[in-house]
Amino acid sequence: MLADILGLKEKPEMRPAKIRGYARKLWGQYPAMQDGPQDAQVSGSVYHVQSVAHAKRLAQYETNNYRAKPCLIQYTDGKEPAEDSGHVFMFVGNPRDLKDGEFDLGKWLKRMGRSSA
Repeated sequence: MLADILGLKEKPEMRPAKIRGYARKLWGQYPAMQDGPQDAQVSGSVYHVQSVAHAKRLAQYETNNYRAKPCLIQYTDGKEPAEDSGHVFMFVGNPRDLKDGEFDLGKWLKRMGRSSA
């Protein structure tokens, strides 16, 4: 899906990582990140954006309900660098629209008529 958004010919290289101080919620069927307790962590995958044009495409895809916020990325794959500066898309819509739950990319892709490969 990331390759489609950015117009990449190859599958993007992702690294497993976590960020601290955030909470993950759902906005309808979509994932929504918001500030959380300082010791809370959210695990996922990180993509190193290769250009300003790609960063703009991602921001457009995320809509006005999300804004990029600087964060400290802690990689969990044992490779170097172990940490890096990055950005996370934070939900900036109405927090009352959020609910607890987990986003499942595979299920979402299936619902959208796309494969998870």
